[in-house]
Amino acid sequence: MIARTYMLIVVGVISLVGCGSRAAPHLEAGESPHVPSPSGWCEAYVVEFDNGPNAQETQVMLSFDGGRGGAGAVTAPGLGLGLVLRWLDPTTLEVQHPKEIQLTYGASGEWLQFWAHKVHVVLRSV
Repeated sequence: MIARTYMLIVVGVISLVGCGSRAAPHLEAGESPHVPSPSGWCEAYVVEFDNGPNAQETQVMLSFDGGRGGAGAVTAPGLGLGLVLRWLDPTTLEVQHPKEIQLTYGASGEWLQFWAHKVHVVLRSV
């Protein structure tokens, strides 16, 4: 009985040791300068993530009220996509991208909101 209990403990420990996370870390490859909205309450910027040759992604991020809130606006696979961010007015951000790049809106779609602040994100291929 003691030998059987000991064996179950050893098997359990071996199982736990073998269950370590094998997920690759989400490595940030680069971040663009922040582009503030005309009124200053929102900043837009591009972040690139590199988790290896088959896991590279670029995101346009928004930071609200000095970093108190934030959201991913659009995403696309790959790095160095040549995205250009430009505020058309205090609440409209234009993301210019090469025609061959397919951008996808985040879960909130083309409108993002943080409390009373709303941003409309429009895509323009160039």
